[in-house]
Amino acid sequence: MLGVSWRQRQRRVFQGATSTTSAVTVPGRVASVAHSRSQFERMLPDEQEEHDPFEPQNPIDQMRRALDEAFSPTSPIDRAALFSGRKEERRDLQQAIGQRGGHAILYGEPGVGKTSLSNIIVEEFRGAKDTVAVRIGCDSSDTFSTVWRKVFSEIRFVSTRRRIGFGAEPMKRLASLADHMDSNISPNDVRVALASLEAKTVLMIDEFDRIKPEHRTLFADMIKMCSDYTIPTTMILVGVADSVDSLLSEHASVARALRQVPMPRMKANELEEIVESGLASASMSIDKTSMQQIIRLSNGLPHYTHLLAQSAGHEALDAGSNVVREMDLSKALERAVKNRQRVSRRPTPRQHEARDR
Repeated sequence: MLGVSWRQRQRRVFQGATSTTSAVTVPGRVASVAHSRSQFERMLPDEQEEHDPFEPQNPIDQMRRALDEAFSPTSPIDRAALFSGRKEERRDLQQAIGQRGGHAILYGEPGVGKTSLSNIIVEEFRGAKDTVAVRIGCDSSDTFSTVWRKVFSEIRFVSTRRRIGFGAEPMKRLASLADHMDSNISPNDVRVALASLEAKTVLMIDEFDRIKPEHRTLFADMIKMCSDYTIPTTMILVGVADSVDSLLSEHASVARALRQVPMPRMKANELEEIVESGLASASMSIDKTSMQQIIRLSNGLPHYTHLLAQSAGHEALDAGSNVVREMDLSKALERAVKNRQRVSRRPTPRQHEARDR
């Protein structure tokens, strides 16, 4: 794995386990460590027999793993290498981040891939020099203060405190901005904290729609304040909505600082890119008819594209082929319907309550 054999890793594990103790000057300890290492190495398999127990050895199993890594129907994409499409929306967000005093709001219906795009943007800027990038998710219990406490908990730094005594070494610990905030955080508190950061800051606030409307007003005030003071921070609000007004109603004053990025359903060519690139990573392909069916059934929602392509790929491998055909897709659809029926047949909490009565 990554050019290091299993045998080499086992040696490193052993060396790591003994390096701390062997550095201690205990009589006879060095000799015993050397003797133990030679015994351990004799127990290792010969070089020609080495293998990684965590890596699939069967080519079919390797292809299955590649399929499961490429397609993600149950959770958002979190790696740029696995992300396809959304070039226009991605460019809009990048431009908002690069613009002085710029902020953005990303909105659309559920299932169009907003969180996946958010993850990719944060990953991209997290690796940039002198940049802090944070993504947090909101829930229905959140307020302005709790959201910013989540944000500041993710921004960490090394805190140094002097110790009493001549020549005493200073004490260092890992701290966060949240440690220095009151329980009730105001927009001005946030402004001061963000201005104190010596870096460009990108803050992705996902599932913004779950916050109650009365708490969203302060976020609009916060965005306007950051823009007016030209603080080097870009806030990107992400939420389920048909329009910006339904997320930030009656806040026209913030519109000039807010780039609106609607996220519609994906185009056919974007969905095709997901299927083709995902299957190619597993050394597989798909025939034209099956591709067209997946695009039609997905109806612009990438979740279904990932689900059908992944499942059809596994069906093709079961049939001993590396090409997805109509029969594989038919079996994948049957399996998806059965799984959905199993879930729908499970009693809901209300049904349980009714039975208990």
